[in-house]
Amino acid sequence: MSITKKGQPQLAGILDFDVTNLKVAKESQVVLGNVAEIIDKNETFTLALDFKGSGQQWENMCNNSKPGSITEYRVEFYVEGMGRTPDLPERLLGVATDKLVPNQFDYSAQTSVRIDRSGIYDVSAMITIPQWKGILGFAEGLIIAVHPLED
Repeated sequence: MSITKKGQPQLAGILDFDVTNLKVAKESQVVLGNVAEIIDKNETFTLALDFKGSGQQWENMCNNSKPGSITEYRVEFYVEGMGRTPDLPERLLGVATDKLVPNQFDYSAQTSVRIDRSGIYDVSAMITIPQWKGILGFAEGLIIAVHPLED
């Protein structure tokens, strides 16, 4: 199951940026009307998303990524505990980094993560370009349930 939500900014023709498909990248049981993924407590799983840019500013960022002028991106995956369980963590869960490539405008990012506390979590992600200030895009709305699963 994946969540598709537009990222930002949206400056037509200058910088259009979309973040899509925030998901748990594994086979898992889908419940709660396609809203939640069930993850086994302490299981390592992969969070992933796709993003793409277009417009003159995005092309400049990608095409300036030549040897000696490297533009990197950083994707941070966050979780926030939900519900009645006290003290569920709200934290940075994992990070994916890589380089922008000349003439490439579609990217995927993923990272392996683990949650050791049972509960319901809201997963979000933020994309930044460290050489720039501010957030380039985000995704939110993926709900996962973490519980011990029996064999």
